[in-house]
Amino acid sequence: MRAAADGMTGELHAASAEGASPESHEPRALRERLTWDPAQGRICDGPRRYLLMRPDVLMGAVVAMAPLARRSFLSSMEESTCEHGADSLRAYAQMVQGDRRALIDATAAAAADLGWGRWAISLEHGGLQLEVLDSPFVAGWQAASDGRVSGEPVCAPNRGMLRALADVVLEGHVEVQETDCAAAQAQDVPLAHVTRPVSAQAASAQAPGATCACRFTARLRSAA
Repeated sequence: MRAAADGMTGELHAASAEGASPESHEPRALRERLTWDPAQGRICDGPRRYLLMRPDVLMGAVVAMAPLARRSFLSSMEESTCEHGADSLRAYAQMVQGDRRALIDATAAAAADLGWGRWAISLEHGGLQLEVLDSPFVAGWQAASDGRVSGEPVCAPNRGMLRALADVVLEGHVEVQETDCAAAQAQDVPLAHVTRPVSAQAASAQAPGATCACRFTARLRSAA
């Protein structure tokens, strides 16, 4: 992962307009770049293949796991998303021609295009703050568990993708913490005010029925 992040940092300083309009150099939205190939049964953005899956199918497997197995699986899913999601970030980095703010915005827009909820990312106090409305991982957990409280954060893919992004934007090894999860209640995890109102930035795009947000913080390890 470190080598991948170092490579992306270099790409942030290179001028490349892959996926951009030759006149405006504005990158096309991911939803506009995705191609559906029914003959091959594939959904792709260039060489990157995607999977369309119901969230209750994915999170139903998590619900069915014993607690220790669940924690191990969620940790592995975070690590895998961080490692393999970095490939998407490399593509976004090329498109935005060295603009870190644009990379942050492109990542949030791609999350929405893929159905990962509405992301609001801010760069503050030397770290990244992420707020997600209508997380599909929360929705999947709630649907598969009949609304049962999870007792721990369940948005592992969000944590992994934020970590991959923060590695690049903050230029160093980072730690990511899910400080609020709409599926969880505080037990022995650092969650606070699970049902706290959403921020003004995210509330403007709030979906009907999405009364809670999931929140994440990414900081350099030396500054944690």
